[in-house]
Amino acid sequence: MIPLEEARDGSLVGGKAARLGELIRLGVPVPAGHVVVDSHDDQVLDSYPAGQQFAVRSSASVEDSRQASFAGQFKSILDVERKDVPAAIAEVRRSLSGASAATYARNMGIRLPGGLAVIVQRQLRPIRSGVCFTVDPVTADAELVIEYVDGLGDRLMSGQVDPVATVRLSRALSGPNELGAVARLALEVERLLEDGPQDIEWAIDEAGVWILQSRPVTTLDKPKGAAG
Repeated sequence: MIPLEEARDGSLVGGKAARLGELIRLGVPVPAGHVVVDSHDDQVLDSYPAGQQFAVRSSASVEDSRQASFAGQFKSILDVERKDVPAAIAEVRRSLSGASAATYARNMGIRLPGGLAVIVQRQLRPIRSGVCFTVDPVTADAELVIEYVDGLGDRLMSGQVDPVATVRLSRALSGPNELGAVARLALEVERLLEDGPQDIEWAIDEAGVWILQSRPVTTLDKPKGAAG
């Protein structure tokens, strides 16, 4: 197993974990965690507070690239009790062989890997959470598009619920409120990664804004007015 802050090699830890590891090393707030690339060691969980629950998420080598995101194709399991983490890891890994992922990969002309790394992170208790595109993903206009829901954002990401609101903010003036804080951090992530416009999953709890995932916007050919 590899601490998330040490995750570097995407061919080993998967695209999602490698990107989160890079963000941590750049000083971006990301929930603590580790990457399981072979078998899980239950003793690793002893470093977390008693009663801590976990988010168990996929990290395939083909995920979160500029060519394909694989968003929603592999399993993520939230609110996992400590004793249930090994079973959750196994369930996430089984999603690699699911029909949905196979169809997506075939349509994108991508070959699925033989194995799936799994991220185990501290489960947040967000006040609200959502997604932030650092440019409009449809028109490529140079404005941030933020969608959010109250509480956990998994149902929004999977398309099970509509956002409470969709907010558009200028890249030059992001505003003073909490969505302004999301926008400022999203633009900082884009700047630090130097990888063009980003599709960012975020959450806000009592400690502030956290980044849960960041990947290049895959719907654009050449964004207008965007950094990178």
